[in-house]
Amino acid sequence: MELPLDHVVQRVDDHWVVVGPNGIFVVGRARGDVAASAEQTSALAHELRAALSERISWVPFVDAILVADGDHSGLACTVVPLDLLVVALTSGGITIDASGLAQVQHHLPMTLGEIERAHRRPLDPA
Repeated sequence: MELPLDHVVQRVDDHWVVVGPNGIFVVGRARGDVAASAEQTSALAHELRAALSERISWVPFVDAILVADGDHSGLACTVVPLDLLVVALTSGGITIDASGLAQVQHHLPMTLGEIERAHRRPLDPA
């Protein structure tokens, strides 16, 4: 899968975060329970937006996308098959101007690092 050069892709846990001029996306893939995978992807999108809003005064909506085959409706996020993922990530109008995109891309690595650290379970000292 190849995205345009103006898109930045970062991994966090078992998800990918894609930032481009047409939005911020958290992409997950269905593993076993599709509904649970959709909930996890949606929760991470909400967490990312909240964390970015602590650093940036204006943060666009963060879309959650789950990659899965088959017809899945009524889930916590949009579901697309793998062959339509690039279209889902790159189509639509520009929602983030160049200045906003630069701000999000600047703060993204540190924000995702904090989210990953928060998700780690503490080691059991016993």
